[in-house]
Amino acid sequence: MICRLAFSLTSVSAVFLSALLVTNPASLRAENAFPEERLQLDWLLQDHGPDPSGCFTNTEHCDIEHSLLQKVASQLGDPGTSFLQKANELAAAKVVGGDPRWKELYFEACEARRQSRLKALFDKYPRIVYTKHAVLGASHYAYTENPTDAQKTERNSDYRFGAQLCLLTLDSEGSVVSEVLYETKTGILRDPDVSYDGKRVLFSMRHNDSTD
Repeated sequence: MICRLAFSLTSVSAVFLSALLVTNPASLRAENAFPEERLQLDWLLQDHGPDPSGCFTNTEHCDIEHSLLQKVASQLGDPGTSFLQKANELAAAKVVGGDPRWKELYFEACEARRQSRLKALFDKYPRIVYTKHAVLGASHYAYTENPTDAQKTERNSDYRFGAQLCLLTLDSEGSVVSEVLYETKTGILRDPDVSYDGKRVLFSMRHNDSTD
């Protein structure tokens, strides 16, 4: 059986999802959407390449670090001028790449770049509803695949039950928080569809693959 479940944020029967767009920390599990170290590594991969192991370690010069700051500053435009000036001052003083001041300045510049990149998204879509589940696929990804048993013999090796309906929240400083709104340990849910007024969410769900 395929269930299409709709929850209204103004309905008494859906109190447990009333926090969808009115955050209630006491009833939701909120956490950073990713570790800070992963974000910093992503910046280094963008700006330096596939092997950033040589960054912030040199004891003789600062060529890599200076190049990193130049790249970020150029992408920031006018706001990057102050970061470039500080980087030039460190380079002129022959501060080696292993000095922690280079790393601090670089990550500070990256934070500013991140805020600039996310501004358009934050202004228009500060909150995003999404689902988390195993990789779905291995056959035609149609409307009923995986919530039903129609593809049971064609499930990929990663397929497993358990899914979450989540709310991603951005803030103006670029931080991202993920909140679990609803979770099933034994079933599958997918296809979240937010109403035009942003007060209701419709999604597909199956409680299990034996009795539902």
